[in-house]
Amino acid sequence: ATTSTSGGGAAPTMSGDASKSKKKVGSPAMFIPFMFAFVALGALLCGRAAQALDGAGASQKARALGDEGFVYVAMFVIGFTMQAMSLVAGFARAAANIDRPDQFVYETRGGADGRATVLLAADGARGEFNRAQRAFFNTLESLAVFVANVLLVGRVAPRCALLLAVLFAVGRMMYAVGYRSSPSGRGLGFLVGAVVAGNMASGGALAVGLVALDVPNVG
Repeated sequence: ATTSTSGGGAAPTMSGDASKSKKKVGSPAMFIPFMFAFVALGALLCGRAAQALDGAGASQKARALGDEGFVYVAMFVIGFTMQAMSLVAGFARAAANIDRPDQFVYETRGGADGRATVLLAADGARGEFNRAQRAFFNTLESLAVFVANVLLVGRVAPRCALLLAVLFAVGRMMYAVGYRSSPSGRGLGFLVGAVVAGNMASGGALAVGLVALDVPNVG
């Protein structure tokens, strides 16, 4: 039995037990070291970009910030927490076997087996609309942290900050266009706009904060 969605297609139904089945996907904690590795790589890339675009003055400005470095480190903590929470949600999505762009699972009563699963329309123009909307809101979810990191980096390396903004803009537009076509089409844009630009911004802000605080072997 199936239940119709607003997109004119049909969503699969599940029994009460099947709808609650959980797939083994491991623990999000195993990815934490990789998250730190990406941030470290982002800091290195941002540092190289700052040296190339803003010269040695960027490092001097960072050291002159003094105790403001704590603000930079605090921003990193906030951003990293957001990433970790997103990772936890991603693992929960995989365990529940829920595909994107569906953000929640709704249950309706009254099907042949007493329960049915209702998902977002995935086909045709309505499916494209749902995925385009999801791409937009996915960008909003990370926008505030990214903007804050760019502003912090921009205090000492304004040209590098512009580079980060351009990478973000290009990557996110690629993400939106690709996601609208299909969920699998969002990969390259996500890599450029979120993984590269996002980690460069957060790693760069963290590096500036550590330099300002005179942490050894940084800067």
